[in-house]
Amino acid sequence: MRLKPPAFWSKNSFLSKVLSPLSSVVTLAGWLRQNYTTPHRVSVPVICVGNVTIGGSGKTPLVITLARLLKQMGYKPHVLSRGYGAKLKKPLLVNPKVHHATKVGDEPLLLAKAASTWVFPDRRVSAELAIKEGATILLMDDGFQNPKLYKDIHLLVVDGKQGFGNAKVLPAGPLREPLKAALNRADALISYNAASLDFQNDKPLFSVKMMSENTPTPGENYIAFAGIGQPQKFFDSLKENGFPLIQTIAYPDHFSYDAKTVAKLSTLAKEKQAILITTEKDAVKLPVNYLKSIQVFSIQTQFDLPDFFEVWLKSYLKN
Repeated sequence: MRLKPPAFWSKNSFLSKVLSPLSSVVTLAGWLRQNYTTPHRVSVPVICVGNVTIGGSGKTPLVITLARLLKQMGYKPHVLSRGYGAKLKKPLLVNPKVHHATKVGDEPLLLAKAASTWVFPDRRVSAELAIKEGATILLMDDGFQNPKLYKDIHLLVVDGKQGFGNAKVLPAGPLREPLKAALNRADALISYNAASLDFQNDKPLFSVKMMSENTPTPGENYIAFAGIGQPQKFFDSLKENGFPLIQTIAYPDHFSYDAKTVAKLSTLAKEKQAILITTEKDAVKLPVNYLKSIQVFSIQTQFDLPDFFEVWLKSYLKN
């Protein structure tokens, strides 16, 4: 279970200054790893979708969108996921009808609905297996800082609204590595809320947004709950889509729901005469007998200029 990011990550505080020496150690370790690791090359293109901050930035819905786009372009994409919380001794091809989040992780279950998805920490191994199973291109969900598998395209996902906090590296701030290093390695930026970005760089910038076809039931109130990296983004999306929220409940990222927790949520909804609503990522972890009484808010990532991105991607893959 991932804990909630500390408040001091959002500003230059005394505590962040105290922890800065440790950040230097993390930065040096990352630099050594990037510069002294020989990446494993595979026979098909590899596209990595990652970020520079801890927490949710919209990577998974973007990977789903890319998987569908690549299929339209004639590729057979397979997704490589580390599978946060997955308990595996060897790579596994995810089957949403059979596997549970406790075994493969929550995000792989969503990804597997869009394309064949493999789960294993060492993605060099799962990459080779995916190619044997017919993959003609590979999509990495996260892994931007992991140099073990060679990537042909690095896509860095950023959120202009969320920003980079105090712009310091762990543990003094929310960055996995210095921002400049991540920007230098990126081939393009994919940005939610692009207009708010406050840094300069010469890489292509493609704007995206979250879209949903869900609409609220007239006359009903809602209680929203989520255990994702940035639950407030989910709550804000509901409000933007007209859902009248009377209460919001945020759990830690990758929260594991047991029957007792969901029963409490159901009791609360009955007491307040409201409908429970959550994310697709949370829904795959809910006890099956509760799913009928909980509404799932589905979202998808959409490029502001999809043709422009497709032309760039085709050109980059060709080169």
